[in-house]
Amino acid sequence: MTKKDAENVIEKSLNISEYVLINIPIGNNWEQSGNINPYEEHKSFWQISDFKNYPNKIIKIFNDHIYRKFAVVILSKNVINLNKKLPPLYNLKNFLKYKLGLINLINSK
Repeated sequence: MTKKDAENVIEKSLNISEYVLINIPIGNNWEQSGNINPYEEHKSFWQISDFKNYPNKIIKIFNDHIYRKFAVVILSKNVINLNKKLPPLYNLKNFLKYKLGLINLINSK
């Protein structure tokens, strides 16, 4: 989708969710093959600076197997509290670490 469309989806998501988790390629070096799935086509390019206007965020940058950058971004309308209590025996930090497999993101915070 276009960047404008994506920004609208992010805003709508923030209005109905406590957290928004985004996994996004960074930069314009994400080559696509000739048989592009139209739903996976990159129609915009993102930089970390595109998220600067979101006051409550956690951003972690990774490299894929051929050293292209991508980011995992957590956004919220509220201050992000990684120790917030969830149902018994869980907290947000453990949920992100073990259920979503983001242990490296959480351990670097």
